Amino acid sequence: MFRADHSLALADFGISRRVSESLDLTTTTGTLGTPGYISPEQALGTPVDHRTDLYSAGIIFYELLTGRKPFRAESPAGLVYQHIHSTPPALPAAVALAQPIIDMLLAKDPEARFGSAEELLDSLEEWLAGPAWRALSPPQAYLSAVNDA
Repeated sequence: MFRADHSLALADFGISRRVSESLDLTTTTGTLGTPGYISPEQALGTPVDHRTDLYSAGIIFYELLTGRKPFRAESPAGLVYQHIHSTPPALPAAVALAQPIIDMLLAKDPEARFGSAEELLDSLEEWLAGPAWRALSPPQAYLSAVNDA
């Protein structure tokens, strides 16, 4: 989704369903979002900026690398609590070199996250150009290594 100034924004299309149809949504001081992807500052109802989107992108990146979300709980409130207080689990060995990227994306303090999507992309390009990623080509080798973890 693009903003009026043509910058990219992540959109939570899960909220487009009627709220009464799902308990997988949360509201906090007028903020509506999916608990699995909500940033700590959004969950706390404090001011948000572009780094909130980077946090949500970090959840998606973790999911892409591992096949599961970093935080799981029995209830939406428990999940939101983890976003605010818990450290994300370590990545499997096959993708462990991406841990610093995940740690920055999922930092609880927005000031500790990447300052921009461009900074994130630079780090991803470095990681993808590195020997650890190239050693996992073709994709089947990567999937096998992650599934074995």
